Amino acid sequence: MKLLDDINLFLDKLPKKDYDLFHQLLRAARSIPALLAEGFAKKSSQRDFRNFVIMAMGSSDEVITHLRIAKASQSLIEEYKSVSKQLNSLAQKLSS
Repeated sequence: MKLLDDINLFLDKLPKKDYDLFHQLLRAARSIPALLAEGFAKKSSQRDFRNFVIMAMGSSDEVITHLRIAKASQSLIEEYKSVSKQLNSLAQKLSS
């Protein structure tokens, strides 16, 4: 959840004219832990959970794109790249 705090700090500095970007970035960032929690709670199979992990990975990649558009710090972008890599690794393990 620390990354959500980092996103919120970044969004506080975003100009008001970037209203759409603000909401898209916030929605995508919040969906990552929400998808993982939902997938874990609902998993009736490893495959079901993997699908939620893949959706969370997509949200993480979306966050990266929005951060680049908003010209965020490279360190914040790198943190989300790390999240995407970890989710990809988990998805691959769940495939086996």
